[in-house]
Amino acid sequence: NGRALPDDFRLVPLAAGNQKPGQAGFAAAWAHAGYNLRSVVFGSKLRRTSVCLLVTWFAFSLGWFGLMLWLPTLFEEKAQGNVYASTLLVALANAPGNAAAFYTVDALGRRRTVAVSLAAAAVAAALFTVAPDGGAWPTAAACAFNAISVGAWNALDTMTAELFPTEARSTAMGLFGAAGRLGSIAGASITGLLPSGPGGLSIGAAMLSIGGFAAFLCPETAQTGLQDA
Repeated sequence: NGRALPDDFRLVPLAAGNQKPGQAGFAAAWAHAGYNLRSVVFGSKLRRTSVCLLVTWFAFSLGWFGLMLWLPTLFEEKAQGNVYASTLLVALANAPGNAAAFYTVDALGRRRTVAVSLAAAAVAAALFTVAPDGGAWPTAAACAFNAISVGAWNALDTMTAELFPTEARSTAMGLFGAAGRLGSIAGASITGLLPSGPGGLSIGAAMLSIGGFAAFLCPETAQTGLQDA
């Protein structure tokens, strides 16, 4: 722009000590997250729990989204008449499932609620797969699936948060949430590739069972204090 630079002007490399506030905060956040993953989430004390939760989040998301995201298409293949009405009934089935979860997360515990709900959801998914075309059975099986599985979602969120100390809780939730996203992508893709046969839903039902077994291997957190309380 035609302006002369001052005589004492010089370029200084951006070091850690003179980073902009945003840059320094971002780098520190990454460093803290890395430390939490290495030393806390996958540290010797919580490594088995973290692996079990990774399996649970991935398998649950694969089985659940593999059915729910393709439900209108599956209803059409099952000759369910008004697909929108059937889908609405499945969505409304969430209400009794949530109400039951309010009780079971404390009465049965977080771990048992997840494990039992996923085992029952696997049975409901299998019943949907073998339900004859037409009639009310496919819609009833899908309603049961959604009502049962929502309890597992509630208990899994609670259990995951309670299993990790405050310093690593957000890092852990982010990690398991990412595993769930990968599972949902895999589930939707598998069912989409095999929409006209029982293959995709059978895989989803099997994954729900695996997720329930992995959840049962986690410690119980009901009626216990937080680790850093």
